[in-house]
Amino acid sequence: MGSRHQLFVVARIHGHYRRLAAVHSQYHSGETALRRCLSLLRIFRAAQNRVPIQQELIAAQRRNKHFWTPEKGDKTATSGETLTEQYGNVVAPFPFITTCLVLGASYNATEGYQCRVHSLPFNMQFDRGDNNDGITIIDVTEAQKARYCFVNLEDRPDRGAEDRDEDWSADDARTVKGTYTL
Repeated sequence: MGSRHQLFVVARIHGHYRRLAAVHSQYHSGETALRRCLSLLRIFRAAQNRVPIQQELIAAQRRNKHFWTPEKGDKTATSGETLTEQYGNVVAPFPFITTCLVLGASYNATEGYQCRVHSLPFNMQFDRGDNNDGITIIDVTEAQKARYCFVNLEDRPDRGAEDRDEDWSADDARTVKGTYTL
């Protein structure tokens, strides 16, 4: 049923790369993936988008560490509620960044391009999607210098759930940093 590909927006928040938005697409591969990635870079780097992106990055910095891993069901230290009770089933806590991702991945009026994408939970692990074509990661830590990489998940040895961390490991960050094209 076509290539299945996920796109993620990340930023470095308090020393860790955190996922801010995610979408799934059936139609991102080859040249289309490159064109969509360039479209996303234009959107995230655009001067008129800097203030709202910066506001959402500041909002992300105000979140506690429990916010970033609600799928674990841990109770928060302060309220005693489960994270789902406290935050709900949040799909898009950073709506402007999510909107930029959806538009850049699914639409381009100049090219006459339009495809359907599906929002995913912002904190979904990179290897948890229905995927046979890898992922695209957009780093908006410095939006005016947004960077990207493509990751082929099939080349990475499968790790058990107990080996996964909610953050990228240092090895993951070095691998991804080495694949950026500016």
